[in-house]
Amino acid sequence: MISLDTFRKYRYSDIIEGTIEIKECDYDEDVYEKPLTDQMLRDRLAFLSLFVTETVDEAIAIQNIFPELSEIFNEMNEYLARPEEVLGMFSEALRILNHNTAVLMVDEYRKKYQEMEKNLKKEMKEKLDDKDKQISSQEELLKNQEQQHKKDLERIAELEAKLNSINKSSNNI
Repeated sequence: MISLDTFRKYRYSDIIEGTIEIKECDYDEDVYEKPLTDQMLRDRLAFLSLFVTETVDEAIAIQNIFPELSEIFNEMNEYLARPEEVLGMFSEALRILNHNTAVLMVDEYRKKYQEMEKNLKKEMKEKLDDKDKQISSQEELLKNQEQQHKKDLERIAELEAKLNSINKSSNNI
């Protein structure tokens, strides 16, 4: 792989002058599964040259060196002749980008909302579980108090019965 900056700096000037022999620095066969053909290497030089072309003169020179790029250059010339079509394509691309951005934002907000909802439900469940435990312990305490109250009432009734029996015996004496 080669960066466009590196290609422009070290190889492009040779190509503009018409030197298109494949050099060892133009490729690294270790990167590819299959061996590269001469046509593949030539196509690579052609498209890299197209990508770094900056002026009309360079474009004409590249088109003369790589005639297979003529169709692409002709399409580019048509776009220059009809800028409204380019603006229309650009506007459509922006519309699609805006739509995709909006969809992405909605998806992100939906995920955040779902995460917040999940956390809130978890927090509410924990609080409800704590309240249930409190209620259970209070019910247990109340049950114990009722049992104690019942025992106390039984003890009071027992003591009243003894007191009544003592009072009756002391009245008989």
